[in-house]
Amino acid sequence: MLNNRKNLYWVLSVLILITAPIIVLLTPIVVTSILFDNQEKIAIITYSKSFIMYGLAFGVAFITLLFLYFIKSIFVKIFFSLFAIFSFIQLYSLGTGYYVYFDENYIEYNPLFGEKTIYQWDEITNVVHETYNEQTNEAEKYIFQFQNGSSLEIIPTSTLDVKVKEQLYNKILETEASYEEY
Repeated sequence: MLNNRKNLYWVLSVLILITAPIIVLLTPIVVTSILFDNQEKIAIITYSKSFIMYGLAFGVAFITLLFLYFIKSIFVKIFFSLFAIFSFIQLYSLGTGYYVYFDENYIEYNPLFGEKTIYQWDEITNVVHETYNEQTNEAEKYIFQFQNGSSLEIIPTSTLDVKVKEQLYNKILETEASYEEY
């Protein structure tokens, strides 16, 4: 089957199609357990846009392999291979870097595009917890307001179960910040 080098591109393309969904689904679990597993952790939220970035990374790899099948020039193959590797790493890194991390000492927010921001719990002046609204179909969200005038809006995912929400609520009460829920 692999008697011809061109067949290798098809085999790798099919392999990517089979393994990519599994890797995409496992990445948030693996990343959070490796990078953020400590005793101070309250919760970490990863968003669906991360999955889009993972999917784009594998899409680039898949399309590149199909494209390489039809290219004859070795220099063009090398160029597209290097471009695909660079693009894959960049897209995948963007996906893994999009999170909100709640620690006992701080809140860390790393947007999809932009710089990571760390807020100390004692910098919080006000927290608004808007619960799910069935009439307008608005998602539940937390809005943290800080002493420097900035705010952070967080839409919780399934990782914030009742126990974690209770931990967050208790942590907010410790800060003596005002808390509103509606």
